[in-house]
Amino acid sequence: MLRRFLALSCLAVALSGCVSIPKILYDTPQTTPLSETLKSGASLRYIEYIPPSAKPGDKLPLIIVLHGSGEAGGDTYSVLANGPWKYANEHPDFPFLMLAPQMDRDGEWDPEALNEWLTAAEKTLSVQGFTVDRRRIYLTGLSRGGQGTWDFAMRHPRRFAAIAPVAAYSDVNEPCRLKAVPVWVFHGQNDHTVPLARDQKLVDDARACGVDVRFTVYPDTGHDSWSKAYADPELYSWFLSHRKRLLDLVYPVPRAR
Repeated sequence: MLRRFLALSCLAVALSGCVSIPKILYDTPQTTPLSETLKSGASLRYIEYIPPSAKPGDKLPLIIVLHGSGEAGGDTYSVLANGPWKYANEHPDFPFLMLAPQMDRDGEWDPEALNEWLTAAEKTLSVQGFTVDRRRIYLTGLSRGGQGTWDFAMRHPRRFAAIAPVAAYSDVNEPCRLKAVPVWVFHGQNDHTVPLARDQKLVDDARACGVDVRFTVYPDTGHDSWSKAYADPELYSWFLSHRKRLLDLVYPVPRAR
């Protein structure tokens, strides 16, 4: 399965790059392919990552990772091609649970479907004995997944303690809804796939609303700004520095099925 993906992994290079999957994360106890059935009857496939140091009964922070176009459809393990996975592999003390859904090849990230899926995936983690710290749920994504990050957070801002969209913009384009959600945006100065100006305007509009936005622009970098963003230890420290207020936790706590 992995070999088949690697043979095809350069497809859609312009949108999401061509990066080898960290082999140690393939088919290990840390990364498990799962699926949840939504109310519509559709199944949403995803990878679940459990940090090696985690024990049943632990209450852990969670990162949701949304992939780019090149990882859509096909082998669920392809979502490991880009994102925080390499960093997690290289740092045994990485403390986060991670969930990475996979959209269909011709699909788009749907905030409502993602919201329903996240509730179901939390229940699945609960069945395994792991509790998500609902004050520390973070969202990130690259390219099309970065767009999904903006859109999902704008539609459901109370879900997340902080978000980090990478190389993206938003179709929802309602940044004022993120007043209580710190945002760290990453973009390449020479990105010709998603021009920097589109992200810059979104950042400017968010700041005008009082949103706490941090904006990192990598000089001499094209669309692949995610390799640098996800290799930066400060991103993960920044995530952990934010947690939601108890009053903002409006979603019911998932119970084991």
